[in-house]
Amino acid sequence: MKTVKYILGIFLILLSFGAIVQNKIIPAVAFFIMGLVLIPPISEQVKAKFKLWQNKNVRYFTYIVLFIVGASFIGKQNFNINDKSSTETVNENEIVNKEIYSEYATQVEKDIAELSTERKQLREKLLKELAQNSTYIALVNNKTVSVDYLMTLTAISAAIKNSITKNGKSQFQISDKIAGMVESSNDGKSKMQFVVDVSSLSLKFNGGLPKEFVEVFERYRTKYNLYSNEAKTFYNASGKSENLKDGFNIVYAFAIFDPKNEKVLNVIYETNYSNIGSWNEHDTNINYPYMSNKTAYLEHLKDVYPDSKYLPKMDDIDVWNEFAPDVKTRIELMIFNKDCDGLQKEFNNADENIKRFHESGRSSNKHTELMDFVDEQMRELGCYKSK
Repeated sequence: MKTVKYILGIFLILLSFGAIVQNKIIPAVAFFIMGLVLIPPISEQVKAKFKLWQNKNVRYFTYIVLFIVGASFIGKQNFNINDKSSTETVNENEIVNKEIYSEYATQVEKDIAELSTERKQLREKLLKELAQNSTYIALVNNKTVSVDYLMTLTAISAAIKNSITKNGKSQFQISDKIAGMVESSNDGKSKMQFVVDVSSLSLKFNGGLPKEFVEVFERYRTKYNLYSNEAKTFYNASGKSENLKDGFNIVYAFAIFDPKNEKVLNVIYETNYSNIGSWNEHDTNINYPYMSNKTAYLEHLKDVYPDSKYLPKMDDIDVWNEFAPDVKTRIELMIFNKDCDGLQKEFNNADENIKRFHESGRSSNKHTELMDFVDEQMRELGCYKSK
C-alpha cells in the first residue's frame, strides 16, 4: 500500500508542476498538497502534529476535496493573473492552424502589390498611426485576450460584412448600436479608432489585413469561439470571473480569412437568424454577398460546401427543367427560410394544376412530383405540427 501511495503522491506532484507551467494555479496547489500528504513519511509527520489527521475519514475527505478542486479547474482556459483586469496574453507560438489562412495572406500580398503608389503610401501611414493606438498595443503587441475587446472585434467583423463598393470606391458601415457599445466601453475612443482603421485596412481597396490582425482574431476565436448570442461568464485559472454582458460575433472576419470553412459557413447561417446578425437582401453593392444575401449564400454553399445541412436538397426530383427557372429558386428560398405558408401555396397550386389536367383527361407527372416534393419538405420542416 505504501508503494502505491509513493507512486500516486509523486505523480500528483509532477502533475502540479505541469499545471504551473500552464499557469493553472488552483489545480497546481491542490494536486501538490494532495501529493505531499499522500507520501507516507510526510503523512506520518502531519499525523504527529495534527491529531485530526489521524482520523482516516478526515484524510479521505481531504483527498476527495483536493481532487475535485484540482479536476474542476484543470480543464479551464488559461489566463495570466493580472490585478488590473482579467486578461490572457497568448504567446504567438500558441496560435494554432495559422497556415489555414495562407490563401488570404497570399491574396493580401497580391492586392497590396496592385495598389497605386498613392494608396500604398496611405496604407503605410495608416499602419504607422495604428501602431500608436493603445488598443493596437494591447491586442497586437501584448497579445491580450479579454472580453473587454470582444465588442471591438465584433464591430470590425460587422464592418467587413457590411462593406460595399460603389462607383469604384469602397466603404463600410457599422450600426449605431455596436458603435455605441464600443465607444461607451473602457478606453472607448481608442477602441473605436482602432475599429475604423482596421476596418478600412480590411477593404480590398486598401489591400486587406496584415497577418498580425488575422492572428488577433485567431487568438479570440481560440479562446471564445466564433460567437455568442447571450451573456456569459468566463473564468480564469485563479477562479476570477470575466463577465460578457452582451453577445458577440466575429464570424464575418473569418469568412474572408477562410471562406470555404464549413464551420464558419454554418455559423453565418446561425447568427444571421439570431439576435446578433441579420440578412441583407436589398444592398446589391455589398462586397461579400454570401455573408448577407440568402440567394448568394445558397450559391456559395453549392460551390464550396454542397453537403451543408442548411442547403436544401433540390435534386431529389428530376422535373425542375420542365418548370420556369424561377420556380426552383423560389421554392429553394422558401425551404431555406422555413416558409411554411409559402410552401403551402406552392402545394395548393400544384394540386390545382393536377385537378385541371385531370378534368381535361390528361395527367401531369411534373406537378405530381412537385406536390410530393413540397409535401415532403413541409413534413421535414415541421409545418404540419403547427396546424
